[in-house]
Amino acid sequence: MTPPAPRTARGVVAALILFASAAHGVDEAPSEIRMGETLEIALTLPAAGAWRIGIGQRDIDVVVTLESPGEGDPLTVNNPLPFHRYDALLVESASAVDVTLRLRAASGAARGTVAVSFDRVDGARREALAALTEAARLAHEHENDLTARHLAVPHYKTAASRFEAAGAGGDRARALASLAAVLLRVERTRESLPVFREALGAGLDDYDACIVHTDLGYAHMELHESDPAMAAFTRALALATGAEDRRLEALSVFNIGLVHLGRNRFDDALASFRRARSTYRDAGDIAGEAMTVSSSAVANLAQGDPDQAIENTQRALALYEAAGDRQNYAAVLNNLGSIHLKTGEFDRALLSYRSAAET
Repeated sequence: MTPPAPRTARGVVAALILFASAAHGVDEAPSEIRMGETLEIALTLPAAGAWRIGIGQRDIDVVVTLESPGEGDPLTVNNPLPFHRYDALLVESASAVDVTLRLRAASGAARGTVAVSFDRVDGARREALAALTEAARLAHEHENDLTARHLAVPHYKTAASRFEAAGAGGDRARALASLAAVLLRVERTRESLPVFREALGAGLDDYDACIVHTDLGYAHMELHESDPAMAAFTRALALATGAEDRRLEALSVFNIGLVHLGRNRFDDALASFRRARSTYRDAGDIAGEAMTVSSSAVANLAQGDPDQAIENTQRALALYEAAGDRQNYAAVLNNLGSIHLKTGEFDRALLSYRSAAET
């Protein structure tokens, strides 16, 4: 029986709204969005050229679409979906054109904020963004194909080098962070470590640095290096608290609990999971709360308390069902089967396994 895989921090992001001018968008106050809502923003691209649209979120994840009214508008949109923090929309227009940006709150807390930034790009920066968005497209398109996801790596490397040539240090740092994250996810974990460190030294803001420390912690966990993993997650927690992002704070505390669990420090793990659960609950993130309860069940079972493990597993099932998360619901049903198997309740174990297979 294993705890559910922690949800990646990427896509857990910051917020604002913009109006176009001839050169760039003017950021206004962050706009609140609730789960399931769609926010529409009308933009005018005032001239021909390449335009970057950056979007951030706090406490909520959005799916982004960009549409132009009518057919025949001279518009090309490089738009990887779902949108992620380190990816930017690159929009190229042959002339001035009106567009509609739609942001749909798809997962996360009950409410959050979204932000949009808008500027014109050319030369090396435009080429860097083209490489970045192609890398993002490949990474998302081949999410479940480990071999094909490797195709994104050279594009992220190209983006980082072109941003450096353009003097865009912050963009380079974010491209490096994305490169490291992809290396981690295609099981090139040892190779990802120096890239994560280079990104952290290249000018990330505190919010982005929190995400990178989180991914760096996962890399060390993959390598069974608990001390540097704990250091990375502890630093991520400090940055998340300063950034006032409840979901990143909860995720950091949860990850610290996973390190305690791996060290067989079960009471410390349970304390971290309880704290993370409380923060997720306060944020209205039902799936996050379910993740902590399911992990608590793993610690309960390791402590020799199968009854409490079953109780927490059943709570996690109810929460995942409420969140509409069928994938993790099935995974937790498998966990329930494993608990019943360990306690000799073979009929119940078989029923749980069958239910998981049918979910």
